[in-house]
Amino acid sequence: LVLASMERSSRPVALITGANSGIGLALAKRLVLERPDVRVCLACRDAAKAQSARSEIVAVCPEADVEVLIVDVSSAKSTVLGCREFCKRFERLDLLFLNAGILPVDGIDWRNLCTLNVPHLIHMLTTADGLMRQVDWETAEGTRAVFATNVLGHFVMVHELMGLMKKTAAQKPEGLRSCRVIWTSSHAANAKSLRLDDVQHVQGKDPYGCSKRAADLLCLEFNRRFASDGVQFAPMCPGLVMSQMTNGIIPAWAWSLLLPILCLLRLLLPTFTLTAFSGAEAIMHLQNPVVKPDPSRKYFSKCSVMGRPYISSEELDDSTQQAGQLYIKVQQVADALTSSLKRT
Repeated sequence: LVLASMERSSRPVALITGANSGIGLALAKRLVLERPDVRVCLACRDAAKAQSARSEIVAVCPEADVEVLIVDVSSAKSTVLGCREFCKRFERLDLLFLNAGILPVDGIDWRNLCTLNVPHLIHMLTTADGLMRQVDWETAEGTRAVFATNVLGHFVMVHELMGLMKKTAAQKPEGLRSCRVIWTSSHAANAKSLRLDDVQHVQGKDPYGCSKRAADLLCLEFNRRFASDGVQFAPMCPGLVMSQMTNGIIPAWAWSLLLPILCLLRLLLPTFTLTAFSGAEAIMHLQNPVVKPDPSRKYFSKCSVMGRPYISSEELDDSTQQAGQLYIKVQQVADALTSSLKRT
């Protein structure tokens, strides 16, 4: 029994936020099937949905070692408390997948979509820039909801778990001495929407694009600060995936009708991955301990017209050198919300 416990405690641990549906759930299933040695922890805000997801994963792989952690990343305080609970239950953390996110919309911007400018139309379809009428609101903690969920909560989580990840990396064999943090970004990441004097995007109309650009830049800055400690960060884009998020744009039945057309459009737009399984391709590539992610690049899941998933990457542009300044701005917001929870 003691030996079995020791063996279990030495196995890699993966923590996935937003794991009860979409990319997060598909990732969890692929992990337990393709890396059965990994212990998976599902970080979700809804206990019932989390348990349902766990049951679905175990049904796919009965031998899977899957646990649930209740945490709401839209709340900085909930995130701190959730991370402390995680550290009590786990002695290591090898893989952290920052996947939870929201894209609240109030329909499609039909006026912008009905254009004869083909390059502009392709740009909208691949990045969602100008495609949707986005909405946002203030959380109970006083932050904007999209920023809180897509950026701040994960920023806080990284800092709360950094000590455990450094410890885990130091215990690994030479050549494999690293932990991975993979942040789900998007083609919608919009450099034009991110302003350092308005990081929560209170005054703009593209909170989602702003938040995803922030995630990309924060990965660059995290790498600058922590790569030497064995903690590596990589942003990735899953492509266009049919999920609860896209159902908020147009109904699921409409996506079903469009599916054959979308598959053909892969000839021009390979980012139409469509399924969560294919959307998780880049994440599965990046979590491989043998793979060495380039700290200056963003990775993309893509699909051939026949549905074969593959990956690509491109250089992240920080020509305006915003990453370091953004880090400080987000840190200030995080400190203001979590100062009362600091250990004495």
